[in-house]
Amino acid sequence: MYIFNSKIIAGVCTLALSVACTSERLVRQESVDQLRSLCSLEAELLVRPVIIYKEQLETNSGAAMLKAGSFIYRCQKRPGWAMVMYPREGEKVDCNYRNDERLCPVGWVKGELVTSTVD
Repeated sequence: MYIFNSKIIAGVCTLALSVACTSERLVRQESVDQLRSLCSLEAELLVRPVIIYKEQLETNSGAAMLKAGSFIYRCQKRPGWAMVMYPREGEKVDCNYRNDERLCPVGWVKGELVTSTVD
């Protein structure tokens, strides 16, 4: 009886995990589409360097450091934070035109972004 029950429980857990993984992929795709609609279509040039965080957490270590002269796309603003999309170093500034496999990274900047627009 015990072996039978443990096999059923293991099967249910496996099924639950596969459903969770599938829905996570769907959420990610929705998030990518949503992100593209939230981000500015025009790139801006950073006037001052910034630290990019993976999440809006002050204890979070920085994911990247962007130098002055780097390009960003503003995506969303929350009190004290701005979400940005940015090309990796050496990549073209074409984030809004990339396919899903080559998406630009996205992260959060704490504080004010000082940028200039490029004509």
